[in-house]
Amino acid sequence: MQMGPDQKIYVVRESFDSLSVIDKPNLGGDSCQFIFDTIAIPIENYIDAFNNNIDGLYYFATAPNITLTNNVACTKQATFTINTNRTYNYFTVYFGDGQSVNLDSTARIFTHQYDSAGTYTVKLYTAIGCVYDSTTTAVTVTSEQCSQSLIIPTIIYSAGSQTKWHIINLPQGANSVTLYDELGQVIYNSLNYQNDYDMRMLSSAMYFYRLTLESGEVYVGKVVVVR
Repeated sequence: MQMGPDQKIYVVRESFDSLSVIDKPNLGGDSCQFIFDTIAIPIENYIDAFNNNIDGLYYFATAPNITLTNNVACTKQATFTINTNRTYNYFTVYFGDGQSVNLDSTARIFTHQYDSAGTYTVKLYTAIGCVYDSTTTAVTVTSEQCSQSLIIPTIIYSAGSQTKWHIINLPQGANSVTLYDELGQVIYNSLNYQNDYDMRMLSSAMYFYRLTLESGEVYVGKVVVVR
């Protein structure tokens, strides 16, 4: 039991989620008004005992700040940092997407893989001794398209094993392709190219292409068909 700043005595009962109170501790018998389960305690702040002395109350300020330090957009992987140098019993993190993790007390940097982009409320639980605390922070996870260099074939062997004009790292989306012959005439056009144009039907010659990605990037160059 411990005297509060309002001169009432508060009582913790093990395995209960509320505090009982002696409302008038200076009065004898029933006049002290001992009332069970007066103040509800949220389950995440559950405690099973008060500190032995008032000086121990500083332990309640235990939860450090947690921040999103990096978000790899194309994979939706988030890296978090726990900003503290104090020693804890453990850390438990709820990521706001139904997933959680128990971390070693020495952990300071950790990652989490989200399934989709969005804003999540991340909650960190900590403990020092038998005193618990928590803190929350909102993080926004993005999912922009990964930026990878295109590899555009410039020579196609019509008798080879790969006769389709396959652009490596071509992003998904409405990417348009136009092929021209040496006279500038359009011989092929697609508004949604799927790496499926077979060049075996073309004569041995030099051809020119214009590739426009859905993002607006434009690539121009030449491709040679060899029989």
